[in-house]
Amino acid sequence: MRIGTFFPMRYLPIVLLGIGISLYVLLFLLVTYPATCANFERLSGGLYTCGLGPGAYLLAFGIGLALFVWLYLLYSALMSSLEYSWE
Repeated sequence: MRIGTFFPMRYLPIVLLGIGISLYVLLFLLVTYPATCANFERLSGGLYTCGLGPGAYLLAFGIGLALFVWLYLLYSALMSSLEYSWE
């Protein structure tokens, strides 16, 4: 490997952290929060209601797009590391 060559695998922890955070937020937003709201509504006898507004779905769409960007960065880092491994 030449001196000063870009080594993409050093960014792998950052990319994996971004993927993990995006997946966690999507899981909370689309699965955990509605289930918790349903439990609160059931336990309170209908006195407490909550739900997701349209902003939550726009946020989920944006985070889903960000997840695709993180996955592309992961793919790019892995492919670049294969390219440098032959030198």
